Amino acid sequence: MGMESPRNAEALAAAIRMNEVHLRDVSASLEAVIDNIPLMVFVKDAETLAFVRVNRAGEELLGLSREVLVGKSDHDFWPVEQADFFVARDRETLAKGTLVEIEEELIQTRDKGVRVLRTKKVPILGDDGAPRYLLGISEDVTDRKRSESSLYRLANIDALTGLPNRGLLRDRLDQALTRVRWNGRLVGVLVVDLDRFKSINDSLGHAVGDRLLVEAGARLCAAVRDGDTVGRVGGDDFAVVLTDVAHKEDVGLVTEKIAAALREPFCIDGTELFVTPSIGISVAPSDGADVDTLLRHAEAAMYQAKEQGRNNHQFFSPALDATVRRRFALEHLLRRAIVEEQFQVHYQPVVDLRSGAVVGMEALVRWRHPELGMVSPAEFIPLAEDTGLIVDLGEWVLRTACEQTARWIAMGHASMHIAVNLSARQCRERSLAESVGRTLRETGLPPSALMLELTETALMNNPGAGREVLERLVAQGVSIALDDFGTGYSCLGYLKSFPIAVLKVDQSFVRNITSDQRDRMIASTVVGLAHGLDLTVVAEAVETEGQLDVLRALGCDRFQGYLFSRPVPADEATTLLAAQAEGRG
Repeated sequence: MGMESPRNAEALAAAIRMNEVHLRDVSASLEAVIDNIPLMVFVKDAETLAFVRVNRAGEELLGLSREVLVGKSDHDFWPVEQADFFVARDRETLAKGTLVEIEEELIQTRDKGVRVLRTKKVPILGDDGAPRYLLGISEDVTDRKRSESSLYRLANIDALTGLPNRGLLRDRLDQALTRVRWNGRLVGVLVVDLDRFKSINDSLGHAVGDRLLVEAGARLCAAVRDGDTVGRVGGDDFAVVLTDVAHKEDVGLVTEKIAAALREPFCIDGTELFVTPSIGISVAPSDGADVDTLLRHAEAAMYQAKEQGRNNHQFFSPALDATVRRRFALEHLLRRAIVEEQFQVHYQPVVDLRSGAVVGMEALVRWRHPELGMVSPAEFIPLAEDTGLIVDLGEWVLRTACEQTARWIAMGHASMHIAVNLSARQCRERSLAESVGRTLRETGLPPSALMLELTETALMNNPGAGREVLERLVAQGVSIALDDFGTGYSCLGYLKSFPIAVLKVDQSFVRNITSDQRDRMIASTVVGLAHGLDLTVVAEAVETEGQLDVLRALGCDRFQGYLFSRPVPADEATTLLAAQAEGRG
C-alpha cells in the first residue's frame, strides 16, 4: 500500500476542523435555543440522576444557578419526601423507556415559594439502546391553577360563608342519588331557614347579619359528617345533603342536632343574638329520585314548619306538596291582585260598651278573586308578609281606609276613628311615619282619627327602631293600639316603653270567658292593668250576650265582634252608621 499524500492528509485535517467548528456552532445554537425556551429544561444522568444540564428558565424558576445544580441530585436541594417523589418519577420514566407526563407536582423554590409544575420526562437512549440521560421539560402552571381555582370558587362557592352554593350543592346531591341506585341507602335533604334573621339584619345592620350567617354555616358543618354537604342556597337559607343514611329516623336525629346547635346564642361584638331554625326534610328515594323534586319537597316542608309556628322541623308528605303548589300559585295571583285591584276593605264597628255607640271602625282587607272567590286572610296575609308584598298592600289599605273615614266624618260622624293593622314588616320600614303623614295630608283625615294596630310580635322583632317609629307617629297625633295582647311575648315593659294608647284583648281569651275561670282572670288582669296605665281596653270577637255581660262587669271599655256586626263593605258600614245615628237621634 502506498502512503497517503501530504496534500490529502491536509485536506482531511481541514475537513475535520471544519466539521468540529460546525458541530460547535450547532451545539452553541442548540444551547441558545434551549436557553431561550420559556419552560424549564433539564437533563439528568440516567444512572446517578445528577443534573447534567439546566437551562436559564430552570435557573430562574428554582433560584439556583446551573453551576450549583450540575453534578448534584434532587436530594441535595429538596426535602426527603419531595426529592423521593421526583426520583420515583425519574425511575419510572427510565424503566418504561417512554414519555411520562406528570400533571401536577409541587416544588419549593428559593425565591418564588411553592410552585406547581406540569412536567414531561423522556429517556435519551445510547447506541446500545440503554438509557443514558433523562430529559425533562417543566411548565410553571401555578398562576393558571390559581385562576382555575378562583373561577371554580366563583362558580361553585358562596362568597360570604365559603360553603357550596346552590349549583355545587345540586351537583353533590346528584352524585349522592347516583350512589343510592346501587347501594340501597337513603339520602336526606334538609332546607334550613333562620327565623327572625331579617329583623336582626334590619335592626343591627348587614355586617352583623353576615357574621351571623358565617357562624351559622360553621355550626351546620360541625353538626354533620365529613361526607355530607352543607350549602348556602340564598339569603338566610341553607341546605344540607346527608349521604349514605341507613334509616329515615337517622335523618330526624341529625336534624335535631342541627336545630339544637342553631338555638344556642350567637355572640357577635359582645352581643348575644338568638335565632331559631325552621327545617324542611325530604328523603330519597321515597320523596323523589331527582334533585329538583327533592329540593322542592324539602322547601315545601320548610314552609310548613314556618306555618306551624317556626322553630320546628317537618318531613315532606304528599299532602304537603299540594299545599305548597297552592301557595306558589297564590303568590303569583297575589302579585296580579295588587295590580288589578282585586282587594276590598271591609269595616267592623268598634262599639262603646257603656253607651252602645259606634265610635270607630277596624279596617280589614279582603281578597275577592274573580275565579277563586273570597280567599281567606289567614292564607294570603302570611304569604304577603313573607314575600314583602304586605308593604304595598298595607299602604293601599291605609289610604283606602283613611279616604273612607274622611268621608264619614264629612257626613257628620265627627267622633269616628279608623283602626288599621300594621304588619311586622311595615313596622320595620323606617319611612313608615313619613308615609302615614303623607297619606293623612292627601286624604284630609285628621291624625287623631287614625289608630294603628300592631302585635307584640311585631314590637319584639325590632324594639329599638320600632319605638322610634311609633314615637314619630304619635308626635303627628296618631294613636297606637297593641293587638292580641297576652298571646305573644307579653313583656309588660312594652306598656311603659312604647307610646301605646289602647290594649286589645285577644279573642282566645274572650271565646271561653263565660265558662273558663282562667280566661276570665286573664281578661280581668288585662283590664285592670290597662286602666292603671290610663289605657283603653277593646275586646275582640265578642259573639254572645253572655261574653258581653262578663266584659261589662270587668270594666272593659269597647268591643267588636259578630254580636254587633261582622266586617262589612264600605256601603253597608255607611248604612249601619246612618241607621244608628237616626236611632240615637
